[in-house]
Amino acid sequence: MLARAFLLSASFAAAAGVLTAQCVDPPAWSALTSSTEAVTVAIPDGSGGLFAGGTFTTIGGVAAARIARWNGTSWSALAGGVSGTVASVNALLRTSSGLLVVGGTFTNAGGVPANNIAVWNGASWSALGSGIGGFLVKDAVEMPNGDLVVLGNFSSAGGVAASNIARWNGAAWSALGPGVTSPGGMRLLASGDLVVGGSVSGVTGFVARWNGGAWSSVGNLASMVPNAFAELGNGDLIAGGFQTVQRWNGAAWSVAGTLTGGNLTTAYDMARHPDGSAIVVGAFSTVTAGTATSVRGVARLDPLTLAWSDIGSATALTPLGLAGLVGACEVLPDGRILLCQAPALFGGSPRSVLAITAGCPPANAAYGTNCAGSGGPNVLTAKAQPWLGTSMSAVCSGLPTVSISLGVWGLSATNVPLSLVLGQALPGCLLLSFPDVLTAHVASGGIADVAFALPNTPSWAGNLIRLQVVTFEVGGAASSSNGLEFVLGRL
Repeated sequence: MLARAFLLSASFAAAAGVLTAQCVDPPAWSALTSSTEAVTVAIPDGSGGLFAGGTFTTIGGVAAARIARWNGTSWSALAGGVSGTVASVNALLRTSSGLLVVGGTFTNAGGVPANNIAVWNGASWSALGSGIGGFLVKDAVEMPNGDLVVLGNFSSAGGVAASNIARWNGAAWSALGPGVTSPGGMRLLASGDLVVGGSVSGVTGFVARWNGGAWSSVGNLASMVPNAFAELGNGDLIAGGFQTVQRWNGAAWSVAGTLTGGNLTTAYDMARHPDGSAIVVGAFSTVTAGTATSVRGVARLDPLTLAWSDIGSATALTPLGLAGLVGACEVLPDGRILLCQAPALFGGSPRSVLAITAGCPPANAAYGTNCAGSGGPNVLTAKAQPWLGTSMSAVCSGLPTVSISLGVWGLSATNVPLSLVLGQALPGCLLLSFPDVLTAHVASGGIADVAFALPNTPSWAGNLIRLQVVTFEVGGAASSSNGLEFVLGRL
């Protein structure tokens, strides 16, 4: 727990703006592929590549029936892909066990009969029971207990009546209460609850929450059926749809942005970025929230200021076609953003999958060696990438049950015996970070969480800040961890 920060060098904050690394401003978009048929959805594959689905039969010059894999350098098909009278892939989900769930409109996956939903295990296809009886599966999420929930346009699942939403528990399908009429988007919240856009019997408004056993209303959003949801870093929920983006602060809905321009003027998809912001994509060229911000179908909502901004440059998005028409987005763990061209809105035009590289990508790395106290080696490990507007965070393990730790934050590295600074230091312990700032932390169960809040200040981007933990035991002995280097990132 962060208790308090002691400023040892008044120049710490000012100096952080002096060490700026090489950054790309604005961030650079690059096309991964282009197809004359729609690429509808793309997700990371867990190995540095991605899976892509749509209506295509070739992608990147490779024959692939509506689903393919990118390994970082080339595309490959997934064992026959999916097929049917009218075939498309609209939903992709990689489960916690590494399986790929594929949903859409099809009757066959790699030669295996499968109605609108199938699973790829890395080597072969399999069906989920008798599948979904209807027109389309357009989204899928994995619940905290491992159950799969799918949303779309259908009337049954596994032969059981289910109105547009259903649950697979690993063995059988079941309905989620009365189901959803006119379904929009779906999102699993950090709390483990599910939010869905649409009408649910007994629920007020067009946003409903499923807690695993029952539906309830989320305020009374009656102005639109949301196509997509995202959670901001401040905990607010945003919902996007026709001509507007709305924000739920836990008590009431309010307009976060008004969309204008573009064909149909609609937000199609959203995703949360690791810096806590929301990425909103669709068919629009301006977002207005007090002031009008010109964008090209891709916009960023800041979680602290609630201000909108463009991402990258308009010319970089030219391959996406007219009015910045973007159908789907996915944020990768490293902060890059995947965009997919909206399907079938301009027939014959190339559809692209594009990725953006952060203007200043974050990084963290361990350096130096630790020493051992009575609890064992003091091991310091980073918890997350240090994006501006979030925090530099780490956990130190191997600490005595009763101890107090200091986070030693500095702009420069040192490599001197800790005993030169603290007479009670144990032999072999080193001071690895210059003590510009100290933060005090209390260990619990031999572990101390260490964090330093980062301002959303552009001049800090690209800077390198070091951290080490020095621990004091009952009786006065002091030990030290290895060091961490944080390179501060900004989209």
